Amino acid sequence: MPVKYKKDEIQVKRNADGSQTKTIKRYYMQNETTEFLIDLLNEEKTKPKLKHKIRNFLSHARGIKLVRKDKDGVSQ
Repeated sequence: MPVKYKKDEIQVKRNADGSQTKTIKRYYMQNETTEFLIDLLNEEKTKPKLKHKIRNFLSHARGIKLVRKDKDGVSQ
């Protein structure tokens, strides 16, 4: 099952005759670029649970090994 990074959105398009069409926008990690996921990981407002999901996805699904760095740019 694909990993989500955000809840689904239901977009409602209302027509002139009063009818409506609903479309669901899904946010799966596999549909996003690696750069977007790394930027999301580095944001301060990202919750720890989501950071953990992103790290696991990048390492297991994309085979990327992440290295932690200080703000000075020195690896730990």
